[in-house]
Amino acid sequence: MTGPVLTPDVLCIGESMLLVAPTVPTPLALGATLTLHVAGAESNVAMDLAALGFSSAWASLIGPDRFGEILRDHIASSGVDVSLVGVGTGRTGVFFKDPGGDATSVIYYRDGSAASLMGAEQARSWAQASRPRVVHVSGITSQLGPGPRALVDSVVVQRAFADAVVSFDVNYRSSLAGSDTADQLLALARQSDVVFVGADEARAVWGVEKAGLADLFSIGGAGPSHLIVKDADLDATEITTSDTVVVPALSIDVLEPVGAGDAFAAGWLGGFLDSADAGERLARGHAAAAVALRSMSDTITPDLIESSGATLR
Repeated sequence: MTGPVLTPDVLCIGESMLLVAPTVPTPLALGATLTLHVAGAESNVAMDLAALGFSSAWASLIGPDRFGEILRDHIASSGVDVSLVGVGTGRTGVFFKDPGGDATSVIYYRDGSAASLMGAEQARSWAQASRPRVVHVSGITSQLGPGPRALVDSVVVQRAFADAVVSFDVNYRSSLAGSDTADQLLALARQSDVVFVGADEARAVWGVEKAGLADLFSIGGAGPSHLIVKDADLDATEITTSDTVVVPALSIDVLEPVGAGDAFAAGWLGGFLDSADAGERLARGHAAAAVALRSMSDTITPDLIESSGATLR
């Protein structure tokens, strides 16, 4: 890969897919009106950071198909640099939402997708072409198969991006999990610099309550410098070697919960990039999540931020 070296505030790496969902929340049926969306935890963070005024880039592989063009162009239209996105041999992943009763089923078509075939060579190539301040990855990628697992290992363990801060969102997905997933996610988290995890995730994956997470992640030892624990609508906690700071969540009417965790990560990372203290970092995370929670969109936009009145910079 040749050309000028990219220097974003944050480089987000991971799979994005096209989401097909009913326009109104009713079960899939013949003749139903469906809408295309772009979905991906890492690209959500990249788009949210762009909305907050930071320079962000997204790196992945897409298929040689119209679906890949659609999602790449949509992410680019949000102000995210997509110059590192490559075209792989597999197709672009797609999934469907099937709302019904009290739950929504999700039907995935991602086996053999271009992004599921990524490997460590992609990380090394992107590291040669970019010098981000922060590189953000998630456990979703490491659960996609041996190639993507090697990619995340290259970023987190082998530090392909040299002195860039490594940010890792656990993002456990039971539908992708195997017998060794819990151990893999814990090992990756312990070797990252910044870790985001939900209190509910920690209970589900490791059977550990919030009070035991500092020990689980080896804070003060070889673990991350910043552990951020999100406890649903209660609070968020940042644990470091020197302090533990808790900031209550905002009380709001939730319109749609999807994307709130990614917005929180973007808000926190924005505070980190601005050298804000722990309380301010958590407050920005809550404020960004609140914008997402009040919207039907998976991501926040400058218009949504302005209409919400939130202070995020």
